[in-house]
Amino acid sequence: MKISTSAADAFVAKPAPDIAAALVYGPDRGQVRARGAALAASFGADADDPFALVDLTDADLKAGPARLADELRAYAFGGGARVVRVRLDGDAAGGALAEVLADIDSGALDPVARLVVEAGEL
Repeated sequence: MKISTSAADAFVAKPAPDIAAALVYGPDRGQVRARGAALAASFGADADDPFALVDLTDADLKAGPARLADELRAYAFGGGARVVRVRLDGDAAGGALAEVLADIDSGALDPVARLVVEAGEL
């Protein structure tokens, strides 16, 4: 489902419970980052808990493409919600991300954590 810009803040504040992954994008990188952080918090991830919120970059996924799938399968150390945030600055991680999303879609990957992907203007 695609959320319009006018409905984005409402969605970020209260995302549907069946949402496993979300893409936040746009030309304003500050707003994208703020909405990504707010969405991670709405999903229940504690920003101060490194076991509940994992941040990955293009470089992380390029260095280890399987890391994204591994992080999505991992449980939070103390229990509770877990979110993996991926911050894309280019196309370097596109293949790894596309592969993981295809695995989720096909049922080959059943993520425990929710995924928030932040990107620039598409």
